[in-house]
Amino acid sequence: MKFVRYLPLLFVIIFVSVAIVFAVTIKKSGETIITPSPSTTPLLKENISTNFSLKNAPSESLRGTISSMSGEISWQSRVATEAAVITTPLEIQQGEDLITGENGTLKLSFPNACDINLSENTEVDIIQTLPLSIVFSQITGTAEYTKVGSSPVTIRTSYLLSEITGNVIIERDTDNLIVTVTIRSGEVIFAYNDSKFVSHVVNAKAGQTYTFNYGTRKGVLK
Repeated sequence: MKFVRYLPLLFVIIFVSVAIVFAVTIKKSGETIITPSPSTTPLLKENISTNFSLKNAPSESLRGTISSMSGEISWQSRVATEAAVITTPLEIQQGEDLITGENGTLKLSFPNACDINLSENTEVDIIQTLPLSIVFSQITGTAEYTKVGSSPVTIRTSYLLSEITGNVIIERDTDNLIVTVTIRSGEVIFAYNDSKFVSHVVNAKAGQTYTFNYGTRKGVLK
């Protein structure tokens, strides 16, 4: 019975002995096991470089200029958590947001790319202004878009994507979940997924109007 009392101690001695033999064997074989130490971690981080800036958009992205503004205009920068009222024109860059209030109007131009006219109570997010692809998101209200360059211009309005080649007016009715696109010149390619996630593409031309219900995800071209 005394032997049973010393079994735990015996197991500890055996474990330690095996560990020592394993370490000696590894050393004799010439293998080296390296364990990263906390002191090497900062060196790894210092070697990582990036051009990303939360405050500034990519250098190759286009900058927009406000040519005119009236009434209440709000602007949200890339680093802000909410929009602030502005009284003088600013340079607008990718990742920012513009909002017009009651009786507010604004004209925004991205040289050789696109012109935008915002009516009152309208919000437009400047999603991307890279020359290869310019993308806006219209959250509310009515805005006029005119493509004036060779860069593709796409406007997202809820579930509807509109790629334009000329001049269009887009109205978003958030009460009735309706988007109305009036094509004044050029052509528009509409794309969306229906309620069953089936993709649809609709081609339209000047003089036509496309009405899209983003509640039912159905559109009608007239």
